Amino acid sequence: MLAKTPIFIFNSFNLGPALGQSACVIYGFAGGLSGTTSIATLTAIALDRYWAVVHPLEPLRALTAIRARLLAVGAWLYAGIFATIPALNIGYGQYVPEGFLTSCSFDYLTDEIPPRYFIFVFFCAGWLAPLCIISFCYTRILHIVVCKRNMTNKNQEQQMSSRHVKEQAKRKAEVKLAALVIMVIALFFVSWTPYAIVALLGIFGRKDLITPVTSMIPALFCKTAACINPFIYIITHPTFRKEFQKMLFKDKSRRMTGTFKTTVYTEASKLHRQSKDLSETDVEVIEMKDIPYSVPKSKGNNNVDTISSKISDREGSQKSQRSASMNSFEENIVTPPSWYSKPEFSKKKSFHRRLTKSSF
Repeated sequence: MLAKTPIFIFNSFNLGPALGQSACVIYGFAGGLSGTTSIATLTAIALDRYWAVVHPLEPLRALTAIRARLLAVGAWLYAGIFATIPALNIGYGQYVPEGFLTSCSFDYLTDEIPPRYFIFVFFCAGWLAPLCIISFCYTRILHIVVCKRNMTNKNQEQQMSSRHVKEQAKRKAEVKLAALVIMVIALFFVSWTPYAIVALLGIFGRKDLITPVTSMIPALFCKTAACINPFIYIITHPTFRKEFQKMLFKDKSRRMTGTFKTTVYTEASKLHRQSKDLSETDVEVIEMKDIPYSVPKSKGNNNVDTISSKISDREGSQKSQRSASMNSFEENIVTPPSWYSKPEFSKKKSFHRRLTKSSF
């Protein structure tokens, strides 16, 4: 819907379709595709909520993701069929300027019969059928929820069970989501109904009631509704808001996860393989400067060193004293005085033997 805004602004400044027929076809195709897709998407959401609340134990609930994708693809294909037929100009209508000639849409003012049939079928398929489906789905949802609440209020013991508490919380979430979508549907009804009425007036020949103002204001209403629907979902409901945040931060979380894994690997490499170069990893290695420091000795080590030094000093002093005493003994005993003269004996062994006995 926003992609065609530049064409609208350019035509507004030039007071008409200044870009020609091709730009008018592009503008009409973009508007028809996006508007019809918005309606079909709201219908698909209503069907999904209906299956979730009314048939919670359905076996196909295991295929929720696949079913959601199929519904989304079906919505685009459904809208593409109705948007492509006027663009091809095969006899069932075409895109022409409308309102103040600054925008383009289906030719609902034509007098030809085939384009009128196409506009009527498109009205039924693009407005009436979605409105009936959405009304039926949410009416059934509210009916089931109200009946379930009445049944649980009668059974007090069941209310105390943890299983019932979980089911009740789930039901409350479903009701909140249903209320949100009902608000969106109300916005859709208010926005698209005036445009549908203008188209019906045109194909039934009441052109006198259609003026540039009466045709332009409904067109602006429906385009505005198609643009603000996603913001209403994101702002008012936490589930859609969380999913939107996941979409925004998905790539960032992946990068953070990869960095964390690489950091853990690098730290393990530092512990087990300190000699290996880690420059090839994705993590920047921060080199710490070598700060000179001295490891303080413990008190026990100081005591041991002190005791060992004292023992060494004592042993050294004892050795020095022993050597000094031996030296003095040798000087006093072994060395004879100057007045002593050594006697001479004929039998030295007997003399030594007698001298030894006499000394003891």
